[in-house]
Order: sequence, then C-alpha cells, then structure tokens
Amino acid sequence: MPALNVLTRRTVPFLPNLRNGNPMFFSENGIAGHRGWPTRFPDNTAAGIRAALDAVGSIETDVRRSADGMLVLFHDPVIAGRVVCETTWNALAEVDVGGGHRPLSLRTLLTEVAGSHPLNLEVKNSPSEPGFEADHRIALDTAQMARPDDLLSSFHWPSMDAVRASHPEVATGLLLDESVSMSDALDHAVGLGHVAVIPNWRLLMQDLEAVALARSRGIRVVSWTVNDPSVARALFEAGVAVIITDDPGGMRTALTEDEDE
Repeated sequence: MPALNVLTRRTVPFLPNLRNGNPMFFSENGIAGHRGWPTRFPDNTAAGIRAALDAVGSIETDVRRSADGMLVLFHDPVIAGRVVCETTWNALAEVDVGGGHRPLSLRTLLTEVAGSHPLNLEVKNSPSEPGFEADHRIALDTAQMARPDDLLSSFHWPSMDAVRASHPEVATGLLLDESVSMSDALDHAVGLGHVAVIPNWRLLMQDLEAVALARSRGIRVVSWTVNDPSVARALFEAGVAVIITDDPGGMRTALTEDEDE
C-alpha cells in the first residue's frame, strides 16, 4: 500500500458518519469532543459535554474514584490542591473548576447529561499516580455502568484486560502514546479481544499504513488529540474511525466546509 497523503476533497466524505444522529465509535469519520469542548468550557463539565454532544454526538471523558468510592470525571489526580482519591465526592462537587462550573460524577453523566449518545470512558488507573487500584476495581466498576454503545479505554492495559475477562460484553480499547509501538498494541488487542487501539495522532502520522493493518486485523483506530483539520483529513483517509478533538464544533465546521467546496 503506498504512503497516504492529505486527502483530496473529492475522495472522502468529511462529515461524520451518523447513526440515529450520533457518530459511533465504530463507524467512519466520527468526531468526539475531548473531555467535552475544552476550547469553550472547563474539562469534563456538564456544559462542555452537552455542547460537544449537541455538535458532534460523542465525547471522551476521564474516570477516577473519590475517597468515598464515587466514580468522578477528572483528568488530573489533583484538582484545586485536592487529591481526588483522598477527597470525598461532596467536597469535590463544590470545587469551582472555572467560570462557576462544577465537576460531574459518572452517574450524573450517564443519567442526566449523555442521553443516548455514545461515550469513550477513559479509566485513569496509572501505577504512578495516587489512587492506583492494582485489582482494577475502578475499571470493573466503570464497566458495570457502561452502556452498549460506550467504549472503555485506558493507558493501563491490564485494567482493560480485566474488563475483557469479567465483562466481555463491554467494548474496550488500548490507549498508547509515542513511547509504545502500534505493532505491540495491535498484537495485544487481537490477543485479548479489545476492539480498538487509541494512539496519539503523531504516532499515526509517522506510519499511516498502520491504520490499514489494524483494520485488516479487525481493530478499529481512534486517535487523540487531533486539532488540525488537515491531520484529521489524512487520518480519515487512512481509515481512522474517530478523532478526538479539543474543538469538536470547529472541527466539524472545518470538515463540512471542505465537503461543501
């Protein structure tokens, strides 16, 4: 397969593929908001997530556990000087994360915010951060709450392996940065039954043929965090299923304009 260049406007539809109005993590040319819509709202807040869902239909968010066992949406292990895993949910819920916005629990996200929209739930369970759960309980508890169209993911692959073993009905994906090879990720995904690999876009742009290899092995590719429309076009042309972006509405507008020209 020859190396792929940035695609031309006539060869690939740039509009996200929709099912019942929602781009699915396993369709084609999908866009997901990164922690909601962070160019407009604080991360992982109801307003940002709702806005992103209205714009593109899906988001990626981060799951941690509070001191009293609540699954909560925070990217970082520390928020406003408070260690998430050492702070109760009642205390965390009062934190102003910017502009008067408050944090969300996973339960509230699923019951009051997300509706039927599909979500990518990234389980934060790093051995190098506070709150690491060696028994992968945070991943298993998140899996119990996941809905059929949701995708669970983590940089800590053993946590996703644990989900596969105990909740085979839940779709799981492996996150990887530039320190991990696509080859290793694909071998692991195929061997353990994960449905997706989720590499940083820079890793993919170094070898776009890896996307076709993943698809040939039955693995979908989702890429983070893609903020350049020209990169998004190249990734979609290569076969990436979904891009995660900080500006979901802006990205959709840019790709829609390409389609209209």
